[in-house]
Amino acid sequence: MSFDTVPFQDAKLARCDLADGDRCIACQHRCTIKEGRSGICGVRKNLGGHLKCLKNLISYARLDPIERKPIFHFMPGSKVYSIGTVGCNFRCDFCQNHDVSIDFHDYPMTYAPPAMVVRQAIRHQAEGIAFTFNEPTVSLEYYRDVSMAARRKGLYTVLVTNGYLSKEAIDYINPHIDAYIIGVKMFDEEFYRK
Repeated sequence: MSFDTVPFQDAKLARCDLADGDRCIACQHRCTIKEGRSGICGVRKNLGGHLKCLKNLISYARLDPIERKPIFHFMPGSKVYSIGTVGCNFRCDFCQNHDVSIDFHDYPMTYAPPAMVVRQAIRHQAEGIAFTFNEPTVSLEYYRDVSMAARRKGLYTVLVTNGYLSKEAIDYINPHIDAYIIGVKMFDEEFYRK
């Protein structure tokens, strides 16, 4: 499935019906998105006058040791089922996952509703699920659903993020995440202003 044919759902992290478009409140950019356009992340879109986000899609999945995320003092020695979607709210020239973060429009996507992700994690004998590879903030509605399904089956969840979430996004996802890994991209305030 290519990005041009993917399913979308209503975004919960949105302020709608503004005169100049809908406002995305998933991250600190707080993009105002006009009809037919997307935000900085490239995946949160205004379609039919409503802000939409990806629904039940992943770009990548694999089994990892938790230490590969990298986190060393949370569930040490456990296995984690790592998944990612596409898109990012940063444009880092040095991105190691550029193909799913920035140049993702031709990247193959796989349909993966939350229950399916949890089943795959259990089948691979993972003790948790990590949201990684691209910036999870751009797909928090999906990851919240996966986290809730994971918790029902006794799996932990880890969010690997650049930390540029909005306060609203943190309040939305925080009750459903067991550990955060925040990657500092650069020690330069100007970098974060861009």
